[in-house]
Amino acid sequence: MLDGLYDGPIPRLDTLRRVPSRYHRILPLELMKHYQFLVVGAARGTLTVAITDSRYTSMIILLEKLTGRPIFATLIEPARMRMLIERIERCQYRRYKRLLGRPYYLHRVTLHATIDFLVKSGMQSSLRAKVK
Repeated sequence: MLDGLYDGPIPRLDTLRRVPSRYHRILPLELMKHYQFLVVGAARGTLTVAITDSRYTSMIILLEKLTGRPIFATLIEPARMRMLIERIERCQYRRYKRLLGRPYYLHRVTLHATIDFLVKSGMQSSLRAKVK
């Protein structure tokens, strides 16, 4: 299946050191860990996916169906794959840790506006009580 995409072997991407954060959440981390692949880029509607084994053709086809985009596969070493997945895990953990202590589903601006509204409405009701 991938033979039609490439004239030769799947290209190698040995210089990859980091995955840009905008690609961390395109697909779930658990899926990437289980199948050992990473989304490392995108251009002209095509996702660039790093894989560890050139025999993962069925996974590439599945990813194309899942994302609705064509996939450009590149090969990286398994050790590099583990390192990159660990970096993404640490990044997501830090992001989660920052959100602790406040509702994670509210954007910071929305949270601020809600608190501001509650404070102002509480002040108005306490002023009304004092006037009566």
